Amino acid sequence: MAQRLTNRQAEELHKSLIAYLTANDLEDTAAALRAELQMGRDALDPEAVRKYESLLPKKWTGVVRLQRKVLELEAKEAALRAQLQNLTPASVSRQTDDPTSWLPGAVPRHTLESHRSSINCLAFHPIFSSVATGSDDCTIKIWDWDVGELERTIKGHTRPVLDVDYGGPRGAVLLASCSSDLTVKLWDPANDYQNIRTLSGHDHSVSAVRFIPSAASSSGNLLVSASRDKTLRVWDASTGFCLMTLQGHTEWVRDVTASYDGRYLLSAGDDMTARLWDMTGQRPEVRLTALGHEHFVECCALAPPAAYPHLARLAGLKKPPPAASSAEFMATGSRDKTIRLWDARGNCLQTLRGHDNWVTALAFHPGGKFLLSVSDDKSLRCWDLSQEGKCVKVLGDSHGRFISCLRWAPGIKKDAPSASNGGSADGGSSGANGGTPNDTQIRRVVATGGLEESAEGPSRADLPLPPARARDVMNEVEKIKQHRDRFRIEGRTGGVGAAVSICMYTFHNTLGSYTCLEFSKDLKLVAAGTMDSYIRIWSMDGKPLKSALENNNQSVTNNRTLIGHSGTVYGLSFSDAVSWPNSEGNSRPQAPQLLLSSSFDGTIRLWSLDTWSCLCVYKSHDGPVWDVQWGPHGHYFASIGWDKTARIWSQDHASPLRICVGHDTSLSALAWHPNGTYIITASDETDKSIRMWSVITGDCVRVMTGHHHFINTIECAPNGKIIASGDQDGNIFWWDLEKGVCIKKSKGHGKGGIPSLSFSVESTVLVSGGLDGTVRVWDVELPADGSKPVGGASGPTVQAENVHVHIGDSIGPADRTITVGGQPQAPPASAAASSSGGAGNASGASGAGGSKKKGKEVHITPDQISAFPTKKTPVKQVQFTRMNLVIAAGVYDPER
Repeated sequence: MAQRLTNRQAEELHKSLIAYLTANDLEDTAAALRAELQMGRDALDPEAVRKYESLLPKKWTGVVRLQRKVLELEAKEAALRAQLQNLTPASVSRQTDDPTSWLPGAVPRHTLESHRSSINCLAFHPIFSSVATGSDDCTIKIWDWDVGELERTIKGHTRPVLDVDYGGPRGAVLLASCSSDLTVKLWDPANDYQNIRTLSGHDHSVSAVRFIPSAASSSGNLLVSASRDKTLRVWDASTGFCLMTLQGHTEWVRDVTASYDGRYLLSAGDDMTARLWDMTGQRPEVRLTALGHEHFVECCALAPPAAYPHLARLAGLKKPPPAASSAEFMATGSRDKTIRLWDARGNCLQTLRGHDNWVTALAFHPGGKFLLSVSDDKSLRCWDLSQEGKCVKVLGDSHGRFISCLRWAPGIKKDAPSASNGGSADGGSSGANGGTPNDTQIRRVVATGGLEESAEGPSRADLPLPPARARDVMNEVEKIKQHRDRFRIEGRTGGVGAAVSICMYTFHNTLGSYTCLEFSKDLKLVAAGTMDSYIRIWSMDGKPLKSALENNNQSVTNNRTLIGHSGTVYGLSFSDAVSWPNSEGNSRPQAPQLLLSSSFDGTIRLWSLDTWSCLCVYKSHDGPVWDVQWGPHGHYFASIGWDKTARIWSQDHASPLRICVGHDTSLSALAWHPNGTYIITASDETDKSIRMWSVITGDCVRVMTGHHHFINTIECAPNGKIIASGDQDGNIFWWDLEKGVCIKKSKGHGKGGIPSLSFSVESTVLVSGGLDGTVRVWDVELPADGSKPVGGASGPTVQAENVHVHIGDSIGPADRTITVGGQPQAPPASAAASSSGGAGNASGASGAGGSKKKGKEVHITPDQISAFPTKKTPVKQVQFTRMNLVIAAGVYDPER
């Protein structure tokens, strides 16, 4: 093995080691090393020790890492050389010359980079060396794949482009694209890709589009689209009219493909089925429904006739079906991480396992022997159909994040090139170029598209914070002082501590227009987002809110209005309050300087609270942005949206640094872990899962399931060990982050949901605000089943089923209480209440007096300490301050 360090590098390394050992009082070890290296004690004087002692951790750790990488690469090189020596010249020639056995290599021929976001789809031109790609950045790009150069960028869609395909009538080639903007667009490559037609009719995102090849009943001018509206539509490309709508799927239709002769369509969707449609009759009919996958079916492909001999053996057939039969076998890929092979009668022939994440795209080898698949696990796998679907090749880490699409370049007709079959002769999902290889020359070109690491963002191994400033240090000092002076709050199992006090702020005359409320951490400001797209901010102490841009002579008020969004404001987040030293050197508290807001218009805005103006607009989400939150250390923030993603942003970057993808439906809740290296998200509708993501890598590290209703809010305890989540049914789930399991479930709130949760600084008490008009206080450590003593070691054991409260149509004062486990509780027929600014101590809230109607019985678990009812005010926000006081806010609803 060649020497890895030069003489100078070796000398510097030796001196750095000795200096490091000497500086850390390891003289014996340093002396032993000097003796080993034959260096005298005078080789390093005190000045040299100071010079070299910091060099080791700064410089040589990187050198060692590089040397380790060199060793790994040399080992791989040796393995490849050994593999090459084992191959005979005949086998090498066979691999090179036989196109039916060719498989893509580990090193890509070209890497095409220009899109600003994830690539969702791609398609090869049937004749020329062009490939089209569609992306989340709403553009289509045309590349010359032979030389690896970008030819043009096509703009027209207003939402992410989800699929593209080449094809069209005889004598012409068109490009079709579909998008989340509910449209299918046709582009003319012969006329600089001008948009010649827009096809509208779907009621939701259009997820796939394919040209239907020429058949006896058509001249190649038909195309089919699949949509989230659960339908397939067949269009006439020459007129733009929708000829028919195919209904049968019960959920989102993810993918569709056509047989090479245009007689059959194969579709797959979120109902966990694939359906084969017979298009030869007057009305299309479902020929078969393939059932067997355990999760959404992401992709499908029809096998070419060249694959029939291999698949016939799997089906137990003595001889393969005739090549004229175009839909005898098919393949589907699913989010259950498997690929299934089917025959034309709906029988599952084989299940291929090996991927570690969702299978996102499939392509049959034009020679018929192999099936290719790609997945979110960043790998491309080759399955040998002649060996019962054995995985014979894996190309790992083909993309930086995930792979979303795969296509095989269409074959070249040996007689004369024709554009009539071009659109579906992609060798990918459609399998259209899989007629017999006798009349088609197979192209050895495969393309994959996905998401790479952001060029703007830091490396995958590091997400650095900016250098600490003087005001950051003063802010930490202020936190320490508040920690010393705050009230200590304990649960009933803690034994000591003051009772929780709550200050309630009620917003009147808003007519239900406020969608979100947020307090600044220093309690100087409160902000409200509105359905009318503006933000209102008030000074909580009544002092005027001055602007750095206004003259001192101008009159100012105690509130401000921020205008800029064009849709409902759903999320607000104040930056942490900062402190500046005054002339005496003491800290002088200052108000938060920045505010983040998210909106239905798909943007996030950064506002200056010094000038009350918008500083920056962040745009990346596809659809509404439901929430945005600053990280615990500032500078970074996170957002969640309708597009099923969470995104990590840096204040000084216009694009997100990380995109966290994994939820099946729109996200509904967001929280940061106190250490700033993780975020926790929840999703709504059918998913209802909670996921924990690494900010550094963007990977999902925990998945927690258990909720049966819409998750409204998530909160992580300051100690970082547990999280609490509240749902629309009034339940609070408690999760152990280390194990990723639910440790208890608390009940007490009525229907309507829990929009806000907050932990005390000690992580021993949780407060929750509900749309039932109550603020409730919970003991974190007490089990919800009452299996441990309540209120101390000697207290009685309370069973959860013995405590109930009836929720009526209104909230009013109670006339009595009952005591359970040493704590005041509400009686079954009434509940304690207080004014909107005060607090009561009860287990629940109910209708006033004896005239109230009997409401639904609400189960209350023993870990509830107390409840504070309001007067017709659903609580939208609760917050523990650093002093362990609780503030809450809600909007008065006279109709309650």
